[in-house]
This record gives sequence, structure tokens and C-alpha cells, in this order.
Amino acid sequence: MQEEIASKNSMTKTVEISVNSRLFFIDFIKAISITAVVSFHSLIVPRSTYTDSASLIDILFSPLRFCVPVLLTISFMLFERGLSKDFAIPQMSIIKKRLTRLAVPTVFWFSLVAVLKILSGNSITEIAIEIFRGEIFTGAYYLLILFQLIPLYILIRRWLSSWINILLIFGIQGLIFSLTYLSLIFKDAPQLSAFLINIGRVPFIYWFAYAALGGFLYKNISILVNISSLISRRIQVIMLVISYLGAIGNYIFFNQINNDNIVPFEYITLSCILNTIILFLCFSSIEEIQLPLFVIKAVKLLSKYSLGIFCLNGILYLLFLSLSTHLLRNTVFDFTHILLLKVCGWGLLLVVSLSLSILMSKIGLKKMVC
Repeated sequence: MQEEIASKNSMTKTVEISVNSRLFFIDFIKAISITAVVSFHSLIVPRSTYTDSASLIDILFSPLRFCVPVLLTISFMLFERGLSKDFAIPQMSIIKKRLTRLAVPTVFWFSLVAVLKILSGNSITEIAIEIFRGEIFTGAYYLLILFQLIPLYILIRRWLSSWINILLIFGIQGLIFSLTYLSLIFKDAPQLSAFLINIGRVPFIYWFAYAALGGFLYKNISILVNISSLISRRIQVIMLVISYLGAIGNYIFFNQINNDNIVPFEYITLSCILNTIILFLCFSSIEEIQLPLFVIKAVKLLSKYSLGIFCLNGILYLLFLSLSTHLLRNTVFDFTHILLLKVCGWGLLLVVSLSLSILMSKIGLKKMVC
């Protein structure tokens, strides 16, 4: 009898480990994405100091633009996971709880930076405009996007079990991307173009496909893992290389048609959607046992404190940039030096942001960073 009980307990433990390990890939992809986010804020010197190399640097790192779309996708995978577990709770209660949980760090970080900007001489009007555009600190728009997408996701959630519906959603998203760029290319509606530029990256119409993708992937998580496990390492490498080159081509094309000024539309591209899907196809079958212990620990730390890293690195970037602008305004860097500075700044910002996030968690500010 004891042997049977021991055998059943062993089987139960195996199943639990299997279920948990399948979700390790979410931590892994989130860690990759938050690291990629920091890369875009890692040049903490004024752009005027590397004007000749700026375009090449932007092109080389443009494929990492998958970062925000992937983080949005993961956010709604986890949201769907929570909804699936709490199916007996009214949806309005779930939305309220989720929005409240999001509001706490948003108010904290926005208020902190607003106070710093007031002390540095910025007007209330300037700060209000930056908040509206999601530019109070670098990356702030991400939090505003989540506020819009959470209620929207509840409305479309029941349609996400069908492949046809998810393809329709992606078709609509692609159409919106295309119309946005057509308005910029042909300039037949200059007022519309000016309006789109002024509101920046915040509108949910640029991002709703990632919320749908997150829910769809979680609903079909077993299929996703199985498909990923069937793709050989060689094919995965080829897929990643193609996605990298495709993103570079996409960036160069749109940069040219917009006269070397793709901001704030750098994420509004079909390559971002494709690269997000490729990333999940390549890494959804990865398990802890395949990686060294130090990599597993790093992945879990980066994933756990991704919110803190996201906000802190954007704030630190502004502080470092302000300082370097005063100190290095007359300096000129060549490509080799600026690439080295970017890599070093990348590592510095990542380590400092992670360290501050851990410190904040220990002093009672866990909700602001986790």
C-alpha cells in the first residue's frame, strides 16, 4: 500500500514539474525581451556626438524591436492564464483587479518622474503632454497601452479559440499598419499624418493583435509547445536569421520613405508581428534542464523584475543622457567607439536597473517592480 501511495505521489510530482517547466519558456522569452528593451536606451550620449554612425547603429539593432510586442503578448498570455483559473469570478471584478494592479506602479513611476521634471524646470503643461503621449519617461507608453488593451481583451476573448478569428484580427492589424504608412507616404491627408505623429505610440489600434495573440497562444499552449519541439535547431537558427534580416530590410524601407524619421512608428510594422511569432515558435519548447544553472537564475531574475527594469532603465537613460549632454556636447565618436559605448551602456543599464528593482522589492516596493 505504501509503495502504491509513493508511486502515485511520484507521478503527481512529475506532472506538476512538467506543467511548470512548460511555462519556463515564458520567463525565457520575457528575459530576452526585457534585455532587448534596454538595448534601445543604452546609448547614453547625445546623438550629435555620433551623427555619422547613427543610421548604421539604428539599422543593426532594429531587429530587436520585437521586445515590446513580445512583452505585450506575454502579458496577455498570463492574463488569460489568470482568467482561466478564476472562471467563476465575474469578469468586471477581474478587470478591476487587473487595472488596479497596473495603476499602482503607473501612478508611482509617472509621479516620480513628473516631480523630477518639475524640479528641473519643466512646466506642468509640458509634463501633461508627455504623460498623454506616454513619453514622461522612455517606454512609458507601454503602461498606457495596457490600460486600453485589458478591457478590449475581455470583449474579444471568446473569439480567440478559432484560427480563422485570429487570422482576421491579424488581417485588421496589418490593414491598420498599411493605412498608417500610406498616409505618411502619400501625404494626401497632412492633418491626419500630423495627428498620428503627435499622439505617438499610445493608441491601442497599433497593438491589439498582440493581446489577441497572447490569449490565443495560451489557449493553445500545448500545440505551441509541440510545434516548437518539432522544429530542429538548424531550422530555428534559419528562422531567426531570416527574421533578423527581414526586420533590417523593413526598417531601411520605412526609414527611407519617411525621410530617415521612422519615430514614432518603428514598432508599427509587419516584421514586428512576424518576429514575435517566430520567437515563440523557436523558444516555446525550451526547458530548464537544457540550460546552465547561472542562465536559469538570470532568466528568472530578469523575468521577475521585468516591470522594474522596464521603468527604471527608461528613467536612468534620461538622467544619464542629460548629464552626458552637458559633458560631451563637443565630442565626436566613430562607429567602433559608439558601438562599444552602446554595448557597455547596455550592460550597465541592465545591471543597475535590475539591482535597483531588487532593492526596491526588499524595502517594501515590490508592486512597483514585479
